[in-house]
Amino acid sequence: RDNMAYVPINTFLKYTRYKHKSSVNIRVKGRDIAEVGLLREELISTMRIIRGLKGYEENDFSINEMSQLLDMYASQTKNIYLAMVLIGALSLLVGGVGVMNIMLVSVTERTREIGVRKALGARRHDILIQFLIEALVLCWIGGVIGIILGFLIPFLVSAATEFPFAISIKAVAVGFLFTTGVAIFFGIYPAAKAAKKDPIYALRYE
Repeated sequence: RDNMAYVPINTFLKYTRYKHKSSVNIRVKGRDIAEVGLLREELISTMRIIRGLKGYEENDFSINEMSQLLDMYASQTKNIYLAMVLIGALSLLVGGVGVMNIMLVSVTERTREIGVRKALGARRHDILIQFLIEALVLCWIGGVIGIILGFLIPFLVSAATEFPFAISIKAVAVGFLFTTGVAIFFGIYPAAKAAKKDPIYALRYE
C-alpha cells in the first residue's frame, strides 16, 4: 500500500513550516481530471481509516478540490464586479446630476449672452449644440482625470506591494463612452432650456 509515509517527527518539523501549527495540509495530484472524483473518495476512505472514524462519525478533516477553489474565486470575483458596477453607476449618477446643476447655473448666469447671440442670428439649434458641447467637455475632462488616476493608483500599489496589475483598454473605452452618454443625458435639459429662452427677455435679464 502506498497511502502512508512514516517519517520521524523531528525530520518532518525540520523540513516543513509546521513547528507551531495544529494542522497539516497534504497536496495530492491526479494523473487525469477524470480521476479526481475517484481519488477524492479514496482519500476520504483512507483518511477516515487513519483517523479511526466510525461509520456514523462525521469527517474531522477537509478535502478541497482545485475546482472548488476556482468556483469560490469566481464567485468572489463576480460579487466584487457587481459591487464595482453598482459603485460606478452611483458615481455616474451623482456626477451627471452635478454636471446638470453646473450647466443650469451657467445658463442662468449667461442669459444675456444667449439673448445677444439670438439677436445676432443664432438659432435654437446653435445654442443647444453650444451648451451640449460644454457639458461634453466638462465630462470628458473628468473622464480623462479618472483614467489617469485609474492607471496611476494601481501602478503605485503594484510598485509598493509587487502585485501585478492589468487594465483593459476595452474597459477604458467603454467607460469613456458611458461618460459621453452621461454628458448628453444630463446636459440635454440645460442646453434645451438655454435654446428656448426668449431673446427679448434674455436681453432684459440682469
